[in-house]
Amino acid sequence: MDNIIGNITFLDDAIPIRTKQSTNGYVPPHKSPEFVPADPIKLRRLTIDCYECRDYYQKDRKMKKFQDLIIKTDLQESEVTRIIASRLPESWVEPREFNADILAKVGGAYYAFDLKSSRSGRARLWMAPSENGIIVSNIIPLDKRELAPDEYNEILQKFVEQGVKGSFDFILTDPEILLTDVLSEVSSQKLIAFSSSANKSTGHSHPLDEKRWLAFVYSTVKQDEEIDFELLVSFLSEQGWDDESAQDLADDFSYARRAMRYALESEREE
Repeated sequence: MDNIIGNITFLDDAIPIRTKQSTNGYVPPHKSPEFVPADPIKLRRLTIDCYECRDYYQKDRKMKKFQDLIIKTDLQESEVTRIIASRLPESWVEPREFNADILAKVGGAYYAFDLKSSRSGRARLWMAPSENGIIVSNIIPLDKRELAPDEYNEILQKFVEQGVKGSFDFILTDPEILLTDVLSEVSSQKLIAFSSSANKSTGHSHPLDEKRWLAFVYSTVKQDEEIDFELLVSFLSEQGWDDESAQDLADDFSYARRAMRYALESEREE
């Protein structure tokens, strides 16, 4: 006998999910041979107890992002960095001459720790004061040009575990974000529609791909919303676009969006 284990609510209707119970428990609906998934582009909200199914339906909407760290404290930066330095292992070092030079130039507003080795090479972690405490303002690679989100986050998480956790309260943001956390449902659907159907070796050069791409850009203009360059690159990379194509599309998005906004504003002024 089939068992209803949850509902998926789509834009147009709600579909009860039925799947047979296996010897080890419920078979995830998307793995059941009897289950034909609806178009994930139409997905709006999941009301299902199966986390595996939830991940399955939201996988096309996830983006990796650079994590943020806020150390919540009223202590002076010098005291915070002293405590952290006393806890960090030998793989971390204080570039004392460098920090002294920064202190002389900007009055101690910034402080750095160097990671001597990691899977991504050496890196310099920057700390700075903020309204809410002390933040990690950036992590800069010392052996290559830039860090990918996974590489950046791995270093930041290591810093938290080895130097911050247990001494301070802190906020560490999630390493992933959903597309609908940044864009409306309509714009999200249009971006997914473009990415899933476009020829990833030619970008939007095909007329139909260009039409879908411009429909996405126009939707963000119409809804007065924007997606950060790095987040858009991250989303496209997760969708299977190579790094160069993802960055070219993100550049094109910024330019096309400005052009559309200018055209609309000029039209209103006439």
